[in-house]
Amino acid sequence: MALTVFRNYLLRIILDLHFPVFIQQVKKRLREFAQVRCRNLASSLFAYLHDPDVQARIKLWTDLQAPVIEADDFDATKLKGERMIQARIMDEITKWEAGNQIVKTVQDELTHEFKLECKLLTEECTDIQNLIEGDIITPERRLSGMVVNKYVCHPPII
Repeated sequence: MALTVFRNYLLRIILDLHFPVFIQQVKKRLREFAQVRCRNLASSLFAYLHDPDVQARIKLWTDLQAPVIEADDFDATKLKGERMIQARIMDEITKWEAGNQIVKTVQDELTHEFKLECKLLTEECTDIQNLIEGDIITPERRLSGMVVNKYVCHPPII
């Protein structure tokens, strides 16, 4: 009983010392991954919105589509026009995403990377617990499937 309490205490100390650093590294990697993907996404969208054909669609107005001019309130007319232009730009962005699925792809990649990092955290925690229990797990043993963990070890939530 005392040995189990000591092992649990030792495990908690190791986890408390090791995982905050590890979690910060994971956060940094995921943040950098997201920043690169978002910069690429923004560049692609910028290029699309500045394409001459897209610009022509955004700027082409018929008399029926143009906002009604309110002679006594220029600000109201201006606001209507701005909202109509914003709606056209949003329509183009929606078409761009529907055709390319770039935002969805970036979301899927980020989800995959996050799950991969969580798996690494769980493996790291399990390795520490098994080390304390006296069961040293080599990468070869893990890959061979010969490792049977009697404990489930979860890293702290980020």
